[in-house]
Amino acid sequence: MCWISDTLLLIRSSDCKLILRSLCQSTCFQNPIGQCCVDIANMDEEVLDEIDRRVEEFIPAARALLPEKTNSAAVFAQKKLNAVWDIVFTMPVYRDLNMDLELSYHLLERLYEQKDKWTQVQDVHSDGHEIYERMAENIQGGDSPEEK
Repeated sequence: MCWISDTLLLIRSSDCKLILRSLCQSTCFQNPIGQCCVDIANMDEEVLDEIDRRVEEFIPAARALLPEKTNSAAVFAQKKLNAVWDIVFTMPVYRDLNMDLELSYHLLERLYEQKDKWTQVQDVHSDGHEIYERMAENIQGGDSPEEK
């Protein structure tokens, strides 16, 4: 999923309809598309800048987690990711989604604790590694490995 990059693209683009259509018409979110667009367009630019700043702090921690392979690195990266979530999950659209916040706020720590999945993330030729890389790229707002 690319929650953050979709939101930032939406805010910084003139056509929010394409990005929000599936969210606004989903069973977990029942607001008109126009209202979603207005809510996000009315957000303060400082909030968006703060998201960018927090994402820029998270990405190096997410990248460092792979070679460090320690619980403390997982905790540190999760702390940085949680700082991003603290803003994103209060934003229009996202605050109304039925998301598993418990999992989101402990995602990297739980991944590290599940050794079989953690091993997959470490293997650069595995689907698990590709998914991890794509998550980091999507949060940063860049292309996924398959799009490069």
